[in-house]
Amino acid sequence: MKAIFSLLLLSLFTFGAKAQENNHLILDKNAFRDSINAKKVLLLDVRRAEEFEAGHIEKALNFNVLDSLNFRAQVEQLDPETPVYLYCRSGNRSGKAAVIMQEMGFRTLYDLKGGYLGWTEENAAAAKNE
Repeated sequence: MKAIFSLLLLSLFTFGAKAQENNHLILDKNAFRDSINAKKVLLLDVRRAEEFEAGHIEKALNFNVLDSLNFRAQVEQLDPETPVYLYCRSGNRSGKAAVIMQEMGFRTLYDLKGGYLGWTEENAAAAKNE
């Protein structure tokens, strides 16, 4: 019984340490928009070039995370101390990009919840109300 309790405590401590190391935060559309409008940020669209050309958030760079060799080479040119705001189509690829970038030493990553699809839905709704 004592061994099980010790194992449980050890696993909780390990999980807590991992959670504290996570530097990938998912922001809702409003917080993401406010952040990228309020300060100079590195905004990174991780979709394919065709998707980017069909529409993207103003001032975004396009690094295709599905092209892993080029993606890593492009990311290596960036400052890992600079906060990076990521997005993709729906949030899946940007999560993968965040994992890769964390492994490469990036310290602060923000991800757009719902991706570009969510971004355009909100902006389309706001335009209708104006």
